[in-house]
Amino acid sequence: ADFPIATQLPDLRRWRLRDPKPTRCYLSSGTRGEPNQTFFSAQDWRELVDERARCLSAVGVTTATKALVAVPFGPWFSGDNISDALSSLGASLFTVGAYLPHLLSAVCMMARLQANTLITLPSTALTLAHLAQQAQDSGLLSKPIILDRIIMVGESASEPLRLAVERAFGGP
Repeated sequence: ADFPIATQLPDLRRWRLRDPKPTRCYLSSGTRGEPNQTFFSAQDWRELVDERARCLSAVGVTTATKALVAVPFGPWFSGDNISDALSSLGASLFTVGAYLPHLLSAVCMMARLQANTLITLPSTALTLAHLAQQAQDSGLLSKPIILDRIIMVGESASEPLRLAVERAFGGP
């Protein structure tokens, strides 16, 4: 399979609160110096979800998509707005977060639910690929997980990492 991989989604800082009554607020940990606050009105959120849906549609997400979403939930990593966008497209989604204690369960869920799309961070994709191989080697999975698409968000992905993830999930 020739995987479409989206690594550049629109910068969320272009959305500015237009309504004095925010419906969502996110606080960052401040890993770049200062903690950030981001507020969204209902209209802002709808525009963001619509933009994400356009991006997902452009890489082939449809009502036939069964997506495992393994990303942190907040505006910088797109977990909840991608989930809302997938729902708006009629796709099935399984949200698991991106934390190591849950990732082996996520691999088993991908196989059991026959997910055809993975949406995650590049580093998490690589971890999932390794866990999927270990699960297959140990007999936990009876066959390899083959995906139609992998969508990486939140971090840049090197070419070697992309190729390793693609190979692990059925790519060339």
